[in-house]
Amino acid sequence: MPIINHYAAIELRIRGSGILNTKLLSMDDITEEILIPLTMQSATNRQATRLSNFTEERARVRIWTENIDETLRLTELTIYVKPRATSYPG
Repeated sequence: MPIINHYAAIELRIRGSGILNTKLLSMDDITEEILIPLTMQSATNRQATRLSNFTEERARVRIWTENIDETLRLTELTIYVKPRATSYPG
């Protein structure tokens, strides 16, 4: 029995240089939500939080940079998820 989840936010502890892009994707990449890009810093005392409104059974997070010589070090990733329904309507 499928459980439909609501993915509310992701929280990243990340250091680096450049712009970090993040995206939530469903199984087989049917639906996606592109989150707000993050400008990375070499030293920071904060975790970056990106809000989302993504509802699917399962999801994956894609994290990437676009330019050459951009670096990143991801040390923590937290995904905030809440069950929304136990089955599809109908």
